[in-house]
Amino acid sequence: GLLRLIQKEWCSFGHRFRTRLGLGEVPSGEYSPVFIQWLDCVYQLFRQFPTAFEWTPSILLRLATEALSNRYGTFLCDNELERSEKVKPFALSLWSILLKPDEASTWFNWDYAPTGKALIPSICQANYVIWDAYWFRYHVRGQQRSCPDAANASTLPGLSQPRAAVPAASVAP
Repeated sequence: GLLRLIQKEWCSFGHRFRTRLGLGEVPSGEYSPVFIQWLDCVYQLFRQFPTAFEWTPSILLRLATEALSNRYGTFLCDNELERSEKVKPFALSLWSILLKPDEASTWFNWDYAPTGKALIPSICQANYVIWDAYWFRYHVRGQQRSCPDAANASTLPGLSQPRAAVPAASVAP
């Protein structure tokens, strides 16, 4: 299923997790969280077809979190050779944790009903939403973050001069 797809298409084919996720000691200009973006796309598919997948979005959230956590060897390196030589002898694979029966039961989709057909998602922008569980996962429920309101937006903290309004005519289409 999903974990095998990630292992084969992302890990074994050499996605550069360390470089793209910025997991190295020295930040590089090659940071590009493509894997996280892909998980977000998969989440959008799940929203449109909630019974078409054997798993729930909780597994996507776990994968995204662990990809950035450095807790498991699965996403630590830039290729399979690096992983097998430098990480496998010393670190657990995330798959060994996620595939334990008690863990797997937490992300199994009990409403799963295979269709046998290709999924054709809507491309209408209204069908896509922010993946709140990931992008706002550190937001404390019940507490409102302090955000500058429109009246004070021109004097944001850290700016020595008030921001000038951009004339509408100068904004590119």
